[in-house]
Amino acid sequence: MRQAIEASGLPDGPAESAQAAGTPAAPPMVLWNHRWEHDKNPEEFFRVLFSLQEGGLAFRLAVVGEQFSRYPRIFDEARDKLAEEIVQFGYVEDRAAYYRWLRQADIVVSTANQENFGLSIAEAAAAGAYPLLPQRLSYPELIPPEYHGACLYDDNNELENRLAELISRSFTAPQGPFRGYAHLQLAVSDRKIRYSVF
Repeated sequence: MRQAIEASGLPDGPAESAQAAGTPAAPPMVLWNHRWEHDKNPEEFFRVLFSLQEGGLAFRLAVVGEQFSRYPRIFDEARDKLAEEIVQFGYVEDRAAYYRWLRQADIVVSTANQENFGLSIAEAAAAGAYPLLPQRLSYPELIPPEYHGACLYDDNNELENRLAELISRSFTAPQGPFRGYAHLQLAVSDRKIRYSVF
């Protein structure tokens, strides 16, 4: 059985990242576009950001994933501790507005412990965000093998080091390897995910 999922609402045209536009004053934007649930492991994500903040790294943070009435308390802690970095904190229901945030993001991170397809990552990567993902679940199948070394991490320490490196690069924005593609198709066939951009 074959099923195709297409992120057809993604925008054409150049990325809207401040760095991509050549404005050096704005730090890179890190994106969380996942559900506010324990299986997405937000504790690991925010603890890494807390550590980077304590280390003096400048970054912006957009948290745009779907939230529910009950959610992990780490989100409340993050809202307080990362107040200076936050540019958006809360579910963006309007799809056009959501895609605008995707286009502005420089880096999208997943720390998920459960993921079926990785659609939120696929959308962000197709919009231009640099994906930084755990080497588990569906991610090694979602990302083409030639990008595994650049996009996949093994543990929390590697995640922190790789994210710090991406944030602190002295040149313009870390360009996502899939930046500029208007459409992204995930074809699910025989329990494998095939990734293609066109």
